[in-house]
Amino acid sequence: MRKFSEEDGLPVLPPLHIGLFARQAQLGAGGYAAIDAIVKTLEAHSSGIHSE
Repeated sequence: MRKFSEEDGLPVLPPLHIGLFARQAQLGAGGYAAIDAIVKTLEAHSSGIHSE
């Protein structure tokens, strides 16, 4: 993935924060596992620790 910066002529933007909300009564164990996997994936990508 290519990251653009000020050197490319683009302004520096503040970080984008994404919130995930789930109602406890509507999720089973599989639902919580899916949300946990999504959160871990997003955190890995935002910190640059992903593999492609």
